[in-house]
Amino acid sequence: MGKRLTVFTPTYNRAKLLPNLYKSLIAQNSKEFVWLIVDDGSTDNTEEVVQSFIDDALIEIKYYKQENQGKHVAHNLAVQEADSELFVCVDSDDSLTSNAVEEILMIWDNTPKSSDICGIIGPRSNSRVDKWPKNILYGTLSDLYERYKFSGDTIIAFRTEIIKQYMFPVFKGEKFLQENIIYLQIDKHFRYIYTDKILYIGQYLEDGLSMNIMRIMLKSPKGTALFFIQKASMARNVIDRFKAYACYLAIEGDKEFLRDYKIDIITKTIGTLLKNRYKRIFKEYMGDMV
Repeated sequence: MGKRLTVFTPTYNRAKLLPNLYKSLIAQNSKEFVWLIVDDGSTDNTEEVVQSFIDDALIEIKYYKQENQGKHVAHNLAVQEADSELFVCVDSDDSLTSNAVEEILMIWDNTPKSSDICGIIGPRSNSRVDKWPKNILYGTLSDLYERYKFSGDTIIAFRTEIIKQYMFPVFKGEKFLQENIIYLQIDKHFRYIYTDKILYIGQYLEDGLSMNIMRIMLKSPKGTALFFIQKASMARNVIDRFKAYACYLAIEGDKEFLRDYKIDIITKTIGTLLKNRYKRIFKEYMGDMV
């Protein structure tokens, strides 16, 4: 029988950072996990570094290397290969607390679960933990940010059988896709167990990251257009809907994704009026690319 938890790490030219994550994994109180690494076409010595970890034989490690295609494609591969009960992603520049695996399994085993519970969600160390909802045991990812006003990043341990149903779409030549594309779809059908325990040590984000992310997004226009049209169809806040639809129009000139998402006439009207504004904003990020 395989390990109960898959810890998935996508990595690209992070050979110098992986040892810190490795140290946190070999220090786990519970060894009931496999570390599944997908190397997204690294050109540094990542393969040699990972092999040294494997040679240590301290934890179970599975290593896959693919052509450089982006984190979302690496995620798809990892999900396909995972055979554990639970699946969690930990980035190569982050780490876990020494009790993380033990706590995830304990929470999962000791919390009442209905068929619509798809996993466990909690705050990362670099988040506003004081804004985590108090005395709330279950909810969606959207609830965290929209209803309870949480601010920051999360750790999500999925039921593997559920996450296998939600693969990222892949667009030729595009290497970035917002994770929310599948998370919002999951929110339509499932809830998480909420925990306020800090199990994931995340790096603090540098100033200007939002601008950098937008540049990365705009280099993958089809995937980004899909993200915005999906957000426009699902956002609870009307202002967010209007902005998302305007961004969709500013990026994707045709109506390629409209057939799959319902957009009300008011959102279409306001979004169309705002479209040129967002085209100008995107040009400031990318020059004449958009």
